[in-house]
Amino acid sequence: MGVNSLAWFWDVFVKCIYSDRYTKELACFLKNKKIKRILDCACGTGFPSIDLIENGFDVVCSDSNNEMISSAKKNAEMKNRKIDFFQLDWCELDKKFGEEFDCVLCRGNALAYADSWGKDIVTSEKAYSKIKTALKKFFYVLKPGGILYVDTALKNSFEVSGEVFLQEFKKNISGKDFTVLIAKKNDLNNKISFWNPQILEWNNGSLVSANGFFLKSALLTPFQLKQELISAGFRKIEEVSFKGENFCTVFLAYK
Repeated sequence: MGVNSLAWFWDVFVKCIYSDRYTKELACFLKNKKIKRILDCACGTGFPSIDLIENGFDVVCSDSNNEMISSAKKNAEMKNRKIDFFQLDWCELDKKFGEEFDCVLCRGNALAYADSWGKDIVTSEKAYSKIKTALKKFFYVLKPGGILYVDTALKNSFEVSGEVFLQEFKKNISGKDFTVLIAKKNDLNNKISFWNPQILEWNNGSLVSANGFFLKSALLTPFQLKQELISAGFRKIEEVSFKGENFCTVFLAYK
């Protein structure tokens, strides 16, 4: 996994913006809800699925990106954890799974990138159409009474069009100092968000390396997400907060 690879970037990114406090809070919530079997349908490099396995949950992982899946498998093997991984698009979930999960996780603002991840040209119409389809697939694979955990960007990141919204996170990982910078700009007319996440590595206050990506996503506000969840058939939707979650607005949707 090279330093400039997407998998390396995401692995460091989530370690910087999330803490053990978040993982413990999430695990506690899931246990209180009597959740046992979980589908992490945007598993990335394995966070928080590997941690949830360590907390006794039965977790299945899927992602559409082969590089992410390969990295997640390696991370699971390093911790001697057995997880079933599948490279699947969200639109394919109902072909692989039935109504079998107590909970589906779609975290890390992943839903907003439906039909836009890695693409230079993004149209909000196609993106919103795929978001609608994805939510219906999530609904399908949940057991009756099951819970969808889904998120989108922070509310205040949508307040102004054309201006840059910035977030900064700092963390020492395995003796290395990292800073994560996230710049977001919204085009309200075309309903597109532009993202420039960067990871800076430091050594005794001197910059060692800088890596970043330019990404586009559908402009998916918390209000819009809630409306899409209602349209997908979820009977109850609530906005919740988790300690250690400072990146996204989280919703729980009940089948």
